[in-house]
Amino acid sequence: MAGSLTVKRSFTIPEHLVDQARTRSGPGGLSAYVARALEAQLRVDQLTEYVETVEAERGPIPAHVSAQVYADIADADAHR
Repeated sequence: MAGSLTVKRSFTIPEHLVDQARTRSGPGGLSAYVARALEAQLRVDQLTEYVETVEAERGPIPAHVSAQVYADIADADAHR
């Protein structure tokens, strides 16, 4: 994101979410925090679209493959 152009926009966000995000982001970091959250959500959306496309072309992902992926993610999280 470094070097990216930025734009100023106005959004309506529930106050409790802003309060929690401000607490986590620290002074002056709310915009960066929200930008990272938006970036993460966009990646989730893209992955969801990819999985839906693959499943439409090839059928559902086998349960044992999904289980292995979740196990691998849990293992990676445990080793952070």
